[in-house]
Amino acid sequence: MPTRNGAIVASVEPMHVTEPCPDSPGGPDGAPAMQTELARLEPMLGVVLAYGGQHPEEFGSYGLTWQGVNDASVFISFTTNLDQHRNALSSLVAHPDELIVCQVAVSADVARALVPKLTDELHGRFESVGIGTGGVEVVLKPGEQALANELLAQYGDAVSVSVGADAPASTVTPI
Repeated sequence: MPTRNGAIVASVEPMHVTEPCPDSPGGPDGAPAMQTELARLEPMLGVVLAYGGQHPEEFGSYGLTWQGVNDASVFISFTTNLDQHRNALSSLVAHPDELIVCQVAVSADVARALVPKLTDELHGRFESVGIGTGGVEVVLKPGEQALANELLAQYGDAVSVSVGADAPASTVTPI
Protein backbone atom coordinates (compact mmCIF):
# COMPACT_ATOMS: atom_id res chain seq x y z
CA MET A 1 0.00 0.00 0.00
CA PRO A 2 1.58 3.30 -1.06
CA THR A 3 2.24 5.69 1.82
CA ARG A 4 3.19 9.35 1.86
CA ASN A 5 6.50 9.89 3.62
CA GLY A 6 8.59 12.84 2.52
CA ALA A 7 11.58 11.88 4.67
CA ILE A 8 11.86 8.46 3.05
CA VAL A 9 11.50 9.92 -0.44
CA ALA A 10 14.14 12.56 0.32
CA SER A 11 16.59 9.74 1.08
CA VAL A 12 16.45 8.43 -2.50
CA GLU A 13 19.73 8.93 -4.32
CA PRO A 14 20.38 7.90 -7.92
CA MET A 15 22.17 4.58 -8.01
CA HIS A 16 22.97 1.95 -10.57
CA VAL A 17 21.90 -1.64 -9.92
CA THR A 18 24.73 -4.06 -10.68
CA GLU A 19 22.93 -7.38 -10.01
CA PRO A 20 19.35 -6.87 -11.26
CA CYS A 21 16.66 -9.46 -10.87
CA PRO A 22 16.33 -11.67 -13.94
CA ASP A 23 13.51 -11.51 -16.42
CA SER A 24 11.56 -14.69 -16.95
CA PRO A 25 12.36 -16.21 -20.35
CA GLY A 26 9.85 -19.01 -19.84
CA GLY A 27 6.77 -19.83 -17.86
CA PRO A 28 4.41 -22.60 -16.96
CA ASP A 29 2.69 -24.48 -19.76
CA GLY A 30 -0.58 -24.51 -17.87
CA ALA A 31 -2.18 -24.47 -14.45
CA PRO A 32 -0.99 -27.97 -13.40
CA ALA A 33 2.64 -27.06 -14.07
CA MET A 34 2.30 -23.81 -12.16
CA GLN A 35 0.66 -25.60 -9.24
CA THR A 36 3.48 -28.16 -9.18
CA GLU A 37 6.17 -25.47 -9.05
CA LEU A 38 4.24 -23.47 -6.48
CA ALA A 39 3.80 -26.53 -4.26
CA ARG A 40 7.53 -27.24 -4.49
CA LEU A 41 8.68 -23.66 -3.91
CA GLU A 42 5.95 -22.25 -1.67
CA PRO A 43 7.81 -23.02 1.57
CA MET A 44 10.80 -21.09 0.21
CA LEU A 45 8.58 -18.11 -0.56
CA GLY A 46 7.54 -18.02 3.09
CA VAL A 47 11.15 -18.23 4.27
CA VAL A 48 12.38 -15.43 2.01
CA LEU A 49 9.42 -13.20 2.93
CA ALA A 50 10.04 -13.69 6.64
CA TYR A 51 13.76 -13.03 6.16
CA GLY A 52 13.11 -9.93 4.06
CA GLY A 53 10.72 -8.64 6.71
CA GLN A 54 13.59 -8.77 9.20
CA HIS A 55 15.58 -6.39 6.93
CA PRO A 56 13.00 -3.77 5.83
CA GLU A 57 15.60 -1.08 5.17
CA GLU A 58 17.15 -3.24 2.41
CA PHE A 59 14.34 -5.61 1.33
CA GLY A 60 12.84 -4.94 -2.09
CA SER A 61 10.56 -7.68 -3.38
CA TYR A 62 10.31 -11.42 -3.83
CA GLY A 63 8.49 -13.92 -5.97
CA LEU A 64 8.95 -16.51 -8.67
CA THR A 65 10.97 -16.13 -11.82
CA TRP A 66 10.64 -18.70 -14.60
CA GLN A 67 13.97 -19.99 -15.91
CA GLY A 68 12.24 -21.92 -18.66
CA VAL A 69 9.01 -23.76 -19.33
CA ASN A 70 7.89 -25.31 -16.02
CA ASP A 71 11.18 -24.36 -14.29
CA ALA A 72 10.77 -21.68 -11.63
CA SER A 73 13.13 -20.26 -9.03
CA VAL A 74 12.50 -18.01 -6.05
CA PHE A 75 13.97 -14.51 -6.17
CA ILE A 76 14.41 -11.98 -3.40
CA SER A 77 15.89 -8.51 -3.81
CA PHE A 78 17.82 -6.20 -1.53
CA THR A 79 19.45 -2.82 -1.95
CA THR A 80 22.82 -3.77 -0.42
CA ASN A 81 24.74 -6.60 1.27
CA LEU A 82 23.72 -9.17 -1.34
CA ASP A 83 26.43 -11.69 -0.43
CA GLN A 84 25.49 -11.51 3.25
CA HIS A 85 21.80 -12.08 2.47
CA ARG A 86 22.61 -14.80 -0.07
CA ASN A 87 24.73 -16.72 2.47
CA ALA A 88 22.14 -16.38 5.23
CA LEU A 89 19.25 -17.45 3.03
CA SER A 90 21.14 -20.37 1.49
CA SER A 91 21.30 -21.96 4.92
CA LEU A 92 17.58 -21.35 5.54
CA VAL A 93 15.88 -22.56 2.36
CA ALA A 94 15.21 -26.11 1.24
CA HIS A 95 16.49 -25.58 -2.32
CA PRO A 96 19.39 -23.09 -2.22
CA ASP A 97 20.16 -23.83 -5.88
CA GLU A 98 16.67 -22.49 -6.72
CA LEU A 99 17.28 -19.18 -4.91
CA ILE A 100 18.23 -15.96 -6.70
CA VAL A 101 19.33 -13.01 -4.57
CA CYS A 102 19.34 -9.86 -6.68
CA GLN A 103 19.59 -6.12 -6.28
CA VAL A 104 17.10 -3.26 -6.37
CA ALA A 105 17.82 0.45 -6.08
CA VAL A 106 15.31 1.11 -3.29
CA SER A 107 13.60 -0.88 -0.58
CA ALA A 108 9.91 -1.68 -0.79
CA ASP A 109 9.25 0.97 1.88
CA VAL A 110 10.91 3.63 -0.26
CA ALA A 111 9.09 2.46 -3.39
CA ARG A 112 5.75 2.64 -1.54
CA ALA A 113 6.54 6.23 -0.49
CA LEU A 114 7.75 7.24 -3.96
CA VAL A 115 4.56 6.18 -5.78
CA PRO A 116 2.24 8.85 -4.31
CA LYS A 117 4.93 11.53 -4.68
CA LEU A 118 5.38 10.75 -8.37
CA THR A 119 1.63 10.43 -8.88
CA ASP A 120 1.20 13.97 -7.51
CA GLU A 121 4.19 15.49 -9.32
CA LEU A 122 3.44 13.90 -12.68
CA HIS A 123 -0.29 14.63 -12.62
CA GLY A 124 -1.67 14.44 -16.15
CA ARG A 125 1.66 13.38 -17.69
CA PHE A 126 1.63 9.63 -17.00
CA GLU A 127 -0.36 6.58 -17.99
CA SER A 128 0.60 4.52 -14.96
CA VAL A 129 2.74 4.65 -11.83
CA GLY A 130 3.17 1.57 -9.69
CA ILE A 131 5.49 -0.69 -7.79
CA GLY A 132 7.35 -3.31 -9.81
CA THR A 133 9.98 -5.87 -8.97
CA GLY A 134 12.82 -3.37 -9.39
CA GLY A 135 11.31 -0.30 -7.77
CA VAL A 136 8.77 2.12 -9.20
CA GLU A 137 7.56 1.64 -12.77
CA VAL A 138 6.38 4.76 -14.58
CA VAL A 139 4.75 4.83 -18.01
CA LEU A 140 4.62 8.39 -19.28
CA LYS A 141 2.29 9.68 -21.95
CA PRO A 142 3.67 9.88 -25.49
CA GLY A 143 5.92 12.88 -26.06
CA GLU A 144 7.29 12.97 -22.52
CA GLN A 145 10.85 11.81 -23.30
CA ALA A 146 12.40 14.91 -21.67
CA LEU A 147 10.49 14.16 -18.47
CA ALA A 148 11.63 10.53 -18.64
CA ASN A 149 15.24 11.70 -18.79
CA GLU A 150 14.69 14.03 -15.81
CA LEU A 151 13.20 11.21 -13.73
CA LEU A 152 16.07 8.87 -14.57
CA ALA A 153 18.62 11.56 -13.67
CA GLN A 154 16.87 12.28 -10.39
CA TYR A 155 16.10 8.73 -9.26
CA GLY A 156 18.46 6.46 -11.17
CA ASP A 157 17.46 2.81 -11.17
CA ALA A 158 14.85 3.46 -8.45
CA VAL A 159 12.45 4.15 -11.31
CA SER A 160 11.88 2.30 -14.53
CA VAL A 161 10.54 4.81 -17.01
CA SER A 162 9.02 4.23 -20.41
CA VAL A 163 7.14 6.55 -22.72
CA GLY A 164 3.89 5.55 -24.38
CA ALA A 165 1.30 2.85 -23.89
CA ASP A 166 3.39 0.14 -25.54
CA ALA A 167 5.80 -0.08 -22.61
CA PRO A 168 7.12 -3.60 -22.05
CA ALA A 169 5.72 -5.44 -19.06
CA SER A 170 7.95 -7.43 -16.74
CA THR A 171 7.51 -11.18 -16.80
CA VAL A 172 8.80 -11.65 -13.26
CA THR A 173 5.93 -12.58 -10.95
CA PRO A 174 6.11 -10.48 -7.76
CA ILE A 175 4.28 -11.83 -4.75
